[in-house]
Amino acid sequence: MFDLSCVISGTSTEAVLEYALSNRDAESVFSARLAVSAGRKLYPDSAYAAMSLDGQILNLILGASPLPEDRDVEYGVSALYVKLLPGEQMIGQVRLSLPVDEWNAYDLPDRSIEADLVTVAQVALAIDVIPQSKVARIQPANGPPDHWRVVGQQTRTTCRVDSKLPIAVRRRRDDFPRS
Repeated sequence: MFDLSCVISGTSTEAVLEYALSNRDAESVFSARLAVSAGRKLYPDSAYAAMSLDGQILNLILGASPLPEDRDVEYGVSALYVKLLPGEQMIGQVRLSLPVDEWNAYDLPDRSIEADLVTVAQVALAIDVIPQSKVARIQPANGPPDHWRVVGQQTRTTCRVDSKLPIAVRRRRDDFPRS
């Protein structure tokens, strides 16, 4: 079992979502921690971002990137993982420059993409967690120490917070994947 808690704060130019994920399970787990593009660029203090289908929530994902719907890709991309022992906690933050650009591992933030400016009052953070017993493949990641590329049966844990200030989002007009 995992406990995920979130708090959001912000200014007119930036929102910061702080989170804590606790491993309450009896076994070690791997938790998504660092967003990566399909080109292997690292995005610290970030998460993939997409509006919900109903346009009411900004969904942030640390884990498996949504696949593009308008083209085929050779492989799926997931964030890099860190290992949490039983009882350990991971604390992090997602910094959002306003307005937030929707993006994922295949469709990077791009101000030249046509978008509508919308606002949301709720933000959801989803973090993928893989119990050690469910790991199918693991290898050290190139880059930050103690980060791993992990493939296995994941569980997605989510927290949702209300923002006191409206959060501006550039909602893409192309075939960007949302859920």
